[in-house]
Amino acid sequence: MGFYDFVAAAGKSSIAIYAKQVGGPVGAWIVNNPKTATATGVTVIGGYLFYYFTHQKYPAPWLDRRKLKSGLSKKQLLEDELTAEKVEKEEWDVIIIGSGGCGLTTGNLLARSGLKVLILEKHYVAGGCTHTWEKDGREFDTGVHYLGNSAKDLSATTGAMFDFMSDGNLKWSELDDNFDTVVLNGEDGEQDRFKFIRESKTIHDNTKASLLEKFPEEAENIEKFFSDLKAFKKSGLYLGLYKILPLWFLKPLIALGLHNRLFDNKAFTTTVKDYLDSITSNKKLQCILNYCFGDYGTQPRKAPLFIGLALIDHFRKGGVFPIGGSSKLTMDLAEPIAARGGKILVRANVLQINEERGNVTGVTVLPTGAKSGGKPFFIPAKKVVSTASVWFTNMMIANEKLRLQIDHLTPGLGAMYIFFGMDKAVGDLPKRNWWCYNTKEYDFDKTVDEFMSLETADFLARVQTPRFLNQSY
Repeated sequence: MGFYDFVAAAGKSSIAIYAKQVGGPVGAWIVNNPKTATATGVTVIGGYLFYYFTHQKYPAPWLDRRKLKSGLSKKQLLEDELTAEKVEKEEWDVIIIGSGGCGLTTGNLLARSGLKVLILEKHYVAGGCTHTWEKDGREFDTGVHYLGNSAKDLSATTGAMFDFMSDGNLKWSELDDNFDTVVLNGEDGEQDRFKFIRESKTIHDNTKASLLEKFPEEAENIEKFFSDLKAFKKSGLYLGLYKILPLWFLKPLIALGLHNRLFDNKAFTTTVKDYLDSITSNKKLQCILNYCFGDYGTQPRKAPLFIGLALIDHFRKGGVFPIGGSSKLTMDLAEPIAARGGKILVRANVLQINEERGNVTGVTVLPTGAKSGGKPFFIPAKKVVSTASVWFTNMMIANEKLRLQIDHLTPGLGAMYIFFGMDKAVGDLPKRNWWCYNTKEYDFDKTVDEFMSLETADFLARVQTPRFLNQSY
């Protein structure tokens, strides 16, 4: 079979699958008119992409690969306090609220597109969950404990993006092959452990083999899980389409229910708990297949299946940690912003997102630094991007008609960090994490419900609580 024959066969197969998914008269028309359907699809999508890329005011960020330097120290870059004098003489294309990973990534890409970027951070240091703090000569990481190995893999989208945004300066240290260990403590005193081992290939051979060895009677269900894990990646494409397709196109689709025919939304509409209940009744196996739910802070009965499967897949090839600590990650993302004329200012409490006739005009901000004067003032900008939580963002929008409808949302779980350092050298420690649970009936929903309902005295009397153990690498 020649190349063009292969492409034609693949296209015909894809059309057949898509037609079956759409169903109804539209699906029948696609099957009966494959060439016309393909030409129509290519014309519509190609036309939209042509219109999109030819109507951009600013160049694409990936065109700017210059490795510029700001000449700023770490303190100057990440702890520069807001004052009116630092911003009033500048014309800002965009103000970004929040300097966490989302804010820095957004600012990095917009700065490469030629926009003048101002990032405002309420805390005393930039970085959000990537920032660090020091005590007694030790640096502690507040949020980043590890990322999937794809962050290091330049052939993967995540690795390529990190390398691009950091100008190639961000380097990674790999965790041990056994990067995660799950510890399940039952109410009867029984303890069970399961080790997640780095995969050498693109599939989950090691994890599947270990699960089959531990749960031989669950072989069919385990095969089902990994089959679904492989198939779920299509959901990432659908999620991307939901993000980039114009609202005038999506709203009618959703109103008519056609989005469920065009896209397989199972991963977004099914909860992790419902999915796991559908494939196995073995509670221990369910716990292991959902061990890292603490990473996204939502109980299995509330979390969409997409995020549960995405995390298992994300750590397929093990974990990595930025060399130099998570503050190195912050610095490498922030440096290109400052080098292109942008600023990252801390102790900046944004009180209000200002607008006029539905169009944003800037923000009102209260500087909280000791030398700032402590009086609110207005910073004009053409665009404002909030990377704060949806609740805080809504509070900052003065016009209630412009606020997002979020009554259906509830906050995720909070967590308490305990940091400790060693007084003496202890040699090389293992580079891995432990997920430790005192489970109630091997059910994470019940475990969290019971824990969250404890009175203070009962909490203090408990020997152990659900916890995640991690060392700075």
